[in-house]
Amino acid sequence: MSNTHPQPTLLLECLQHVLSYLQFNQLPTLCALLRVNSTLFSLTAPILYSSPFAAIRANAGVWRDSTDRTYRQVQLLCLFFNELDPSLKAQLPRYSTYLVFDEEDEDEDDGDENGARSKAPAAMQRYFRHYRYHDHAFLVQDVIPLLFETTTQSQHNHVLSVLDTLFLSHCGDRVVSMCIPSTNIRRFTPFLPSLACLRRIEIHRIQHITEPLLEELVEWVEAHNQIHGTLRDLRIGGITDYYDFDMSDLAMLVRLPQAFKCLSVLDTRSWSTAWEVIDQVPVQRLERLVMDHGEVQSTDGIQSQFLQRCPQLKVMDLFVPRPDTFRELARISMELSDFGQVPTQHSPLSSSSLLPPIERLYISGDHDNLRNAVQDSIVGLCRTLRVFKATSVARQPTLVPSLTWGFPQSVHLPYLQELQLHGDIVLEFRFSLLLSCPNLSVLKLMVNGLDSCAQEGNPMYPILTLQYLQTLPDTDVSPTDGASPDGTQDSGYSTVLWRGFGDGAGGDGVDGVFMAVRVV
Repeated sequence: MSNTHPQPTLLLECLQHVLSYLQFNQLPTLCALLRVNSTLFSLTAPILYSSPFAAIRANAGVWRDSTDRTYRQVQLLCLFFNELDPSLKAQLPRYSTYLVFDEEDEDEDDGDENGARSKAPAAMQRYFRHYRYHDHAFLVQDVIPLLFETTTQSQHNHVLSVLDTLFLSHCGDRVVSMCIPSTNIRRFTPFLPSLACLRRIEIHRIQHITEPLLEELVEWVEAHNQIHGTLRDLRIGGITDYYDFDMSDLAMLVRLPQAFKCLSVLDTRSWSTAWEVIDQVPVQRLERLVMDHGEVQSTDGIQSQFLQRCPQLKVMDLFVPRPDTFRELARISMELSDFGQVPTQHSPLSSSSLLPPIERLYISGDHDNLRNAVQDSIVGLCRTLRVFKATSVARQPTLVPSLTWGFPQSVHLPYLQELQLHGDIVLEFRFSLLLSCPNLSVLKLMVNGLDSCAQEGNPMYPILTLQYLQTLPDTDVSPTDGASPDGTQDSGYSTVLWRGFGDGAGGDGVDGVFMAVRVV
């Protein structure tokens, strides 16, 4: 009598949840899943075709030849043309038909190991019904000239405007993000009623914005607020493949974030005067802020109360504009009575109403400004930080580590899981500070040139106390005049730390971290 048991079945909801973690940098995996069966096709296609042009651009390692990438994007455009209704297709300018991608021929050549083709149902052949990220302005660089045989910038832009109209006519009701050129906002006005899912807009060509054009942009945003009210995310400018330097120093651009009904994400990386008017930006519901253009030029700088006015800010990415950027937060944190307390599992420390609940902080800048920002931000945000990354953008050799993180008071970082320091700021780091990060799982220390983060008087043994450490790549530890792991002098040893298992180095495992000691 055979003992038969029903095979366990993985629910589609579980598969969908797993596949949702695949991003554009897993493009080969996504493409392979499309060919398995119709079920995986239906789950994978919405991810892959949500922004297919940007996916190809982001995977330069898959197609190293730029000509090959261009031809792939041409194929995608032709695939989109085949989905258009005849009335929309008639609006296309004349294009090179010999480049048209023949989907039927492509399917004839693809088969599984048994010779059978894995083809999606006919209802799923409309790939661009999943197109949700309206980002294809970079096509004017290579794709549009090749396919439409245009030669001048005005011709390129005309074709791009036609494509924008066709994309919004075909799938505008599903778009969640779109790029808007400031010089031609009027062509998007007729599509306002259909943009019910739109959450994010990216304003391009901001260097050409004038007061009348800004007025049109503001009116467009306010009209969308009245009809749908779904806009949450704003990016002002940015470097694209076509407009290499899309920068602006107009203070009046502050009217754009002010026009939003509920602003949760603001990216001002190409707006050079954003810091000067930051106090005029509505930040009460801001959850993510990117401001990494450069230093503040005025003497007033940032108002000390700015970060205190962000009660929902979770992610911050900025080029540190002044050495006192986080000083007020550090002062408030050190005055709180629970500074240095260790939270329990049942009663974690709650963030004070005076401090923003920032969980992910990415900062960069000149060494002096950055050093003070690292010192103050860790102290001020110790109760909420989970990810911290600091990057030096200028060389500043340091003789001795000097970061203290609030010493003599004891800073405790109970939730910090990832710590990254890049550049000469690493030379300021004391390894003893790791004792305040008991739950750290990712540690990356990358030093410039031939410098070493293992220095005399700065023992590295606290690394071995991190019980949850999972990622510890080469930390640029080099022979340092005989500095051994415990800080004692021994001219015959150098240390190298890494994560892994037995690659012939002859190391002994200590709490998941391997240490190899070799004679030099």
